[in-house]
This record gives sequence, structure tokens and C-alpha cells, in this order.
Amino acid sequence: MELISDIEAFTLTAGAFIEYYNASLLKRNGIEDTPEVREAILNIHKKRHHIFADMRALKSTDINELRALADKLVGVEYELQIEWGFTPDSNMHSYWYQVPHCECPYSDNRDAWGHNVKHIDGKCPIHGGMESNSEKLMKLIA
Repeated sequence: MELISDIEAFTLTAGAFIEYYNASLLKRNGIEDTPEVREAILNIHKKRHHIFADMRALKSTDINELRALADKLVGVEYELQIEWGFTPDSNMHSYWYQVPHCECPYSDNRDAWGHNVKHIDGKCPIHGGMESNSEKLMKLIA
């Protein structure tokens, strides 16, 4: 993985993956755009890519291992938020439903990004069995 450009908005590449770096966003969030900050963000993305690669190497029946890696990913998402100058907020996480073997509805979760809503497929080897927000709401109403 390497830094491709030193212009304000550029990409970080990790094999087939592309991450976008936006120096203007950093500045808006009160973070100085330095080589150290770029390196830190790149290293966090590398961690995420390694988690995804480890998950891809597993079978969908390796539920405990997949869930343990998914838990690590949560920490990585928080690290990214902090490095970018955002307040850590799980409602703003977007990688959780993009992980290998996740069967939760991608489009519904993408559309719900930023809200306290997660659309969970009960058959998902990673998230299945977790109570969805609609199920919690139904219990509150009942």
C-alpha cells in the first residue's frame, strides 16, 4: 500500500482496494494534514484490509472466528473516526455490513447510514442472532 499523490484529495491503494484521502476534510475537522497523519490513516486502512482478508480466508461456518474479526473491525472504525477528527459514533460505521460473508442487506444498511438503524439478516453468520432495531422497537411497543 502506498500514497499515490500528495495533492489535497488523493487515493490510497491496497491491492484492489482504493481509499480516498481528503485533506480538506481534515482541515475542516481541525486536524493538520501532515505526513504522520496520512501515514496513520493509511495504517488504519491497512488493518481493515487485513481483517477483510482474514475474513475472506474463512468459511461462512467459522462463525466464532468471523464474529471475533468483526469485533476487531469495530475498533478500527472508531480509530478512523478519531484520526479524521470525528466524534466516535457507531451509527456512522459503514464497514460492518460490507465484510466478507455478511448476508445483511447492503442497500438498506447503506441507506440507513448515520441513523441508529441496522438491518440484520437472521441467517447472517456474522450478525445473525443479533436483535435488530425493529425487533427491539416491537418489544418496546408490546
